[in-house]
Amino acid sequence: MNLLVPLGLIGLISLPIIAILHMVRQRRQRLRIPTIRLWAALKPPPERQQRKLPLTLLLALHLLVAACLALGLTQPSWIFGLNDPRHVVIILDTTSSMLANGTFAQAQQQTQNVLSDLGRDDSVALVELNSEARLLGYGGYAERQQLRQIVAELAPAGNNANLAQALSIANATIANDRLNQMLVLSDGALPASSTPLSVAAELEWRTLGESTANSGIVTFASRRLPNQRNALYARVTNFSDLPAARTLTLLLDGQLESEQNIVIQPGGSEERTWEVGTGELAELQLSPNDDYAVDDRALVSLDRSGSLRVHLATLTPSPLERMLRSLPNIELSVGTGVSNQRVDLTVLNGVLPEQLPSSALLIVNPPRDERLLTEDSILGEQASSAVLDADFAGIDLSSVQWGGRRPMTRENIPTGLTSVIETDTQLPLVLRGTWQEQATIVWLFNLDNTNLSAKLAFPLLTAASIANLTGGSLPEQLAAGSFAPNTPLTRPDGQQQALDQRLNQAGLYRVVGSNRGGIAVNFGDPQESNLQQQTQPTISQIAQPEGDRLVPQGTPLWPILIGLALALLVVEWWYSFRS
Repeated sequence: MNLLVPLGLIGLISLPIIAILHMVRQRRQRLRIPTIRLWAALKPPPERQQRKLPLTLLLALHLLVAACLALGLTQPSWIFGLNDPRHVVIILDTTSSMLANGTFAQAQQQTQNVLSDLGRDDSVALVELNSEARLLGYGGYAERQQLRQIVAELAPAGNNANLAQALSIANATIANDRLNQMLVLSDGALPASSTPLSVAAELEWRTLGESTANSGIVTFASRRLPNQRNALYARVTNFSDLPAARTLTLLLDGQLESEQNIVIQPGGSEERTWEVGTGELAELQLSPNDDYAVDDRALVSLDRSGSLRVHLATLTPSPLERMLRSLPNIELSVGTGVSNQRVDLTVLNGVLPEQLPSSALLIVNPPRDERLLTEDSILGEQASSAVLDADFAGIDLSSVQWGGRRPMTRENIPTGLTSVIETDTQLPLVLRGTWQEQATIVWLFNLDNTNLSAKLAFPLLTAASIANLTGGSLPEQLAAGSFAPNTPLTRPDGQQQALDQRLNQAGLYRVVGSNRGGIAVNFGDPQESNLQQQTQPTISQIAQPEGDRLVPQGTPLWPILIGLALALLVVEWWYSFRS
C-alpha cells in the first residue's frame, strides 16, 4: 500500500481523544433506596478506584469512523501486483507501401492494443515515420482517447521514410522516471540509412505484411513543346521474380489517346513517350490492377498558361481595373454586380452581394457586413515587415500609406481565414483562406485612399493574390504524402483538404472555387512500390537515462474508506436512536 499524503496520519490522534471523551462521559447513576438511607452518615474509607474504558458498541463505532477518515486523508492506494510505470514510444510507418495487403490496418490495430494496455502511471508518445517524421501525440492514461482518435484518422501516404529522424524524435521523448520501451510498426520498405541508428530504450521491431509481387507506374511527367503540344514520359517497373504482362492506357481529358500491351521483365522497367495536343489532364492506367492498385494509375496536370477569366464588380472606376487589364493572360469583364457567365475569379471592389458567385473571390475594401465584421475606416498606419506567409514574402509595403483601411481585430477574423499581411500594430491588412466555402483573399483597405497603386508593390500584391486563388503558384504535380500548400484545396473525394495534413489520396486536388486544373498526386515510387520484404535495419541500444523511478500510484482506496466511514455513521445514528 502506498500513502500519497502521509501527513494525513496526524488524524489518528483523534482515536485517544475519543477514548478519553468516552471515559469522562461515563457516570454512575445514584439510586435513592429508603432502606439504606440510615447508612448514609457512615463515611466509607478512602479508596482510589481506577476508571476503566467502557467497551461499548458506540465507542467501537466512533473509533472506526475516526480511523477511516484519518486513513482516507492519507490517500492510500493499492500497489501490490502492479508493474513499474512505463513510457512507451510507438513509431508508426505511414508511407505508401503500408497500403498493400491491409498492412496499415494491422499497424493501427496493434497501436490501439498498446494504448488499451496502458496502466494508470504509464505514458506514451506517438511518432510518425515518413519522409518528415513528426511527433503526433504525447500523453498518459487520461489521454488515451485522444491518441486513439489520432491513430484512427491517419492514412498512409509518402516515400523515403526517414528512420533516423523518427528515432531521434523518439529518443527526445524518453522519460527518466519510467521504464522506456520503443515499438516500431513497419513493413520494412525503408531506404538504407547512412547514419548509425541507436535508441535509449528497449526496442521491439515488428515487421508487418508479406512479400508481394507488384508492377507500378513509378514516373509520369509532361513537358511543353515549342509547338504548344505536350510531351509525356512514363516508366513502369516490375518488382517481382516473374515477367508481368500488362496493358498501358493513356487518357487525355478523359478521352482515349493510346492503348498498348507491354511485357515487363523481372526487376526491369519499360519506358514510353507520347506527344499529345493541348488539354488539362493526362491520365495513365496500368491494367489489370494488382494488390497495390494505387500505383497502377498516374495523373499529370498539363500546361495551365491559358487565359484566366476574371470579373471585376465595382460601383466606381478603380485603379484595380487598370492593373487587371495590364496583367497577361487575363480576360477581364467589368460590371456593378457579379457575372452570369462562368469565370475563374471574381473581384469584389467595395461591394459584397448577398448571393456570392461560385468562383474564387478577391474582396477589396469590403463594406460593413455581419459576415465580415469590419469597422469604420482609419488612417496613417504602416505595414509590418514580418513575413506571415511565404506566398506574400518579398512584397515591400513599407512606403505605402494605408488611408481608408477598415480595421478588423484578430478575434473578429471569420473562421477559415487567416491574416497574411498586418500593420505594425498587428491588425490585419490582408486575409486569406476559405470563406463561405470559397477560396478567398480579402484586402482590408480602400485603394482610392492609399498610394499603393503608385508603388511597385501593387502589381506584385495583385499577381500574388490571383496566383494564390487560381492555383497559378502551385506545382502541377506533387508526390503522395507531401504536405498541402497554403492554398485551400478540394481533395479527389470532394472534401476540403486540411492545410496541416498530408496529401494522402491519389488523384487531382483542385483549388477551392477555381475551375482550372489542380495538383496531380501520384503514389508510384521506386521505393514504395517494391513490396518485397526488406532486411531489418541495424539499431544499437544505448544506456537509458537514470533518474528517480516513479512509484506506482495504484488503485486509490480513499473513496472506499470515506464510504465506509459514512456507513458507520449511519449505523451509529441508528444505534443511538434505538438506545
